[in-house]
Amino acid sequence: MSSRAIISLGDERIAHLDRIAKSRGVSRSAVIRQAVDRVIEESVPDADDRVLCEGAIGAAFGTWKDRTDIGDAVEWQRRERAALRRERSRLRLPHAVIHASAQVHGRILITRNTRDFPADMPDIRVPYSL
Repeated sequence: MSSRAIISLGDERIAHLDRIAKSRGVSRSAVIRQAVDRVIEESVPDADDRVLCEGAIGAAFGTWKDRTDIGDAVEWQRRERAALRRERSRLRLPHAVIHASAQVHGRILITRNTRDFPADMPDIRVPYSL
């Protein structure tokens, strides 16, 4: 099954494609299909790349299995994640949503609420303070 695609190339590219098609004795569409096929082939990793990736993953798998300084690995991960949440999250959820909304829209949050939004936080401005 084939589908038609509309692409904008510009007059210079069309003229160049027509010259290539004429020299090869094929249509402009055939030249474009060949170019697309080449791009698709280049984007698919070959077998050697896959073998290298699988080898690297295999070599890394189990790297921490003999570590004794962290105890149970799952518990260690939970402790680390909880510590990160405590560090990063000085805000309660409603205030975090307000701050995140400002960040997503590339805005500075201006508030007088210094209890929930400390002035030293990035992208927080407290009016009336020097």
